[in-house]
Amino acid sequence: DLNTITDSPIYTYSYNAVFHAVVQVFLGKELLVDFNHQYGLYPHFIEPIFSVTGLSVLKFSILMALLMGVSLASLYCFMKSVIQQRIIASLSFISLIYYCYFFGRIDFNPAEYYYQYHPIRFLFPCLAIFLTYRYLSATNRRLYYLSFVLYSIALLWNFDSGFVVFFSWLLLLLYTECSKFCFRNMIRHIFLSGIIAISVVAVFAICLRIRYGQFPDIFAALDYQKLFYMYGYYMLPMPPWHPWIILLGIYASGLLYGIIRLLENNISIKSSMFFFLSVLGVGLFSYYQGRSHDLCLLPVGYPAFIIVALFTDMLVKKVNIFNFIGDKINLTLILFLIIYISLSFVYNVPGIISTISMRLKPLFTLQQSDVARNADFVKQHTTPGEEVLILTQLSGVYSLAAQAAYPINVPGTTELALKSDYLIISDYLDKRAHKVVVDSYYAPFVIKSSKRLKISAVNAQNTMFVFEKQ
Repeated sequence: DLNTITDSPIYTYSYNAVFHAVVQVFLGKELLVDFNHQYGLYPHFIEPIFSVTGLSVLKFSILMALLMGVSLASLYCFMKSVIQQRIIASLSFISLIYYCYFFGRIDFNPAEYYYQYHPIRFLFPCLAIFLTYRYLSATNRRLYYLSFVLYSIALLWNFDSGFVVFFSWLLLLLYTECSKFCFRNMIRHIFLSGIIAISVVAVFAICLRIRYGQFPDIFAALDYQKLFYMYGYYMLPMPPWHPWIILLGIYASGLLYGIIRLLENNISIKSSMFFFLSVLGVGLFSYYQGRSHDLCLLPVGYPAFIIVALFTDMLVKKVNIFNFIGDKINLTLILFLIIYISLSFVYNVPGIISTISMRLKPLFTLQQSDVARNADFVKQHTTPGEEVLILTQLSGVYSLAAQAAYPINVPGTTELALKSDYLIISDYLDKRAHKVVVDSYYAPFVIKSSKRLKISAVNAQNTMFVFEKQ
C-alpha cells in the first residue's frame, strides 16, 4: 500500500525500477518510443488490466502477488507430479521458496525485496517448467504451438529470462529428436521457432501502432543489455570460491544424466526434464554471472533445487531396490540438508508473519506515511494531465499521484544511466520546463540546470519542492 512505502533503498532502487514504467504506460506513454525500460515490455501486457481497475500501489501489488502465486503453484504442481515421494517433493519445495524467495527478505541484512526479479523474471521460467513436463507427458500438438507463442511473449515481457526460456524449450525439442536422428524434425522445430517468434513480435508491434500511432523500435529493447553485458556497467566479478560452484555442479550433473541417457538411446520424460532444467538453470545463472552479488544468486537457483529433488527421489528407489551403503549415506546427507533448510523456514515463520503484518497494518490503521503525505502535496500543486516533470527517487509513485506522464523521453530516475538522459533533462529544465516537482536528492540538479525555475512551494518536512517558471 502507498502508506507502506518509504524512502528506503528497497523502494527507491527496487520498487521504483519496476513501477515507474507501469505508471508511464498507464498514463499513455509507449515503451521503445517515448522511453526505454530496463526490465522489459511487461507494462504493456498488464496495462489492459489497470485500464479497467485503475492503477494504484495496492492494485499493482495485488497483481504481482497473483503472478507470484501462479509461478509458485506451477513449480509445486510440477514437483508433485514428477516426484513420487510426496515428502521429498514437499520438503524440496519448502527449501526452494525459502532460499530463493524468503531468505533475502528475512535473513539478509538489510532486507532486500528485489522487485526486479519476482515475479517479472520468475513467471515465465516457472510456467515453462510445468508446461514442458505436460508436453512431454502427453506430446500435445496444441501445447507445442502454445508453448512457442507463450515463450515468444516471454521475450517481450522480459528479454533476460524470456530468451533463456525460449531457447531452453527449443534445445529440449532438439534433444528429444537426437535419439531418433530425425534431422528433418530438428530443422522444422528451428524454422517454426523463428516464424512464431517473428509473428508474435510483429503482432505486438502492430497492436502498439494501432494503440499509440507509432511502431516501437524493437531493437531498442536490447539497449540495456548492451550497456550492462557489453560495457560492464554496474557489473561485479564472480568470486573464485563461492556457493555458485555448487549450483553449476548440480547443473552439470543434470546435463550429464540427460546426455548419458541420450547416448544410451534411453530418453525418458525424466531425463528430458533433467536436460531442460539444467539448460534453463545455466541460462538463468548468467544473471548472477554478470552481477555477482549474493542477492543475484538467491533468486536464480531454483532449478538446482528441483534437480536435487529429482535425484533424491531416484536415490530413494535405488536404495529400496539395491540397498547399497554408499547410496544410503548419500541419501541421508541430502535428506538432512533438505530437512535442515525446511526447519530454517519454519524457524523464520514468525519473522515472515511479522513482515506480512507490517505490510497490512497501514491498510487498516489509515495512518499516513511521509510518502503518502508527499503524494498529497504533489496532488495539491499539480493538475491531472498538466505538463510537469516529477524528478524524484520515487518518480513512479509521485507521477501517478499527479496523473502526469513524463513530458520528455527519458526512463525513470532509477534507470538514469546515460549522460544523454541527463542532458535531455538539463536541456528541458533550462529551456522548456514550466513546472517541476523534485525531492531533496534532485533539487540541487534543478537549481544548477536552470536559472528560470524558482521554488514556489515546499512541503512541511522540507523534502519536496515545486519549481515553476518565473
